[in-house]
Amino acid sequence: VTIKTGEKTNMKAGVISPGQFFGEMSLFTGEERSATVTAETDSVILEISKEALKNILSKKPELVNGFGNIIAERQSKNLKMMDDYLNRKESFMHKVVGKIKLFFEL
Repeated sequence: VTIKTGEKTNMKAGVISPGQFFGEMSLFTGEERSATVTAETDSVILEISKEALKNILSKKPELVNGFGNIIAERQSKNLKMMDDYLNRKESFMHKVVGKIKLFFEL
């Protein structure tokens, strides 16, 4: 699983193991996907449509809370990873700027 860190850069955000699922944020909220999943081995992927999920949730509405919790946890993890990345990038940029200023005696 990768997430965008810039226009042309991605960061590894996790690994999906056999039996796990992905795409839940878009499926449950209709929002654009926030990550890209790329299979590293031959895989069998099953797709659940909005209509099929609506049918399941109408019979078991308590599932919404469980999925909501999973979505919130994954989103929180992604946001923390992005924040950590941006903080490291900014810190590195300040170090480089300091070296440039020192070199040019600015």
